[in-house]
Amino acid sequence: GYAQSMNFIAAFLLLAGLREEDAFWCLIALVDRVVPGYFSEGMAAAKLDQRVFARLLHIHLPAVGLHLETLAPDNIVCGIISSQWLLTLFVN
Repeated sequence: GYAQSMNFIAAFLLLAGLREEDAFWCLIALVDRVVPGYFSEGMAAAKLDQRVFARLLHIHLPAVGLHLETLAPDNIVCGIISSQWLLTLFVN
């Protein structure tokens, strides 16, 4: 399926100089091989990586992790912050 964040990745590939067809196949390879499950129904892999990010934040920056947890339970803020980074593969 298609997720809105894929457009940032596709645009990056095109701006990096890839021909359209090459950019398309590169996008397919990224989605299928590098981040499988990020763009499937339910986005389970992306959600898992959001939880990993929240845990790492609590380990390495405990004051920040605690502050974000007080803003909203269940690492919602960490998920909001990290989802754009993860789903655009840091190109945005």
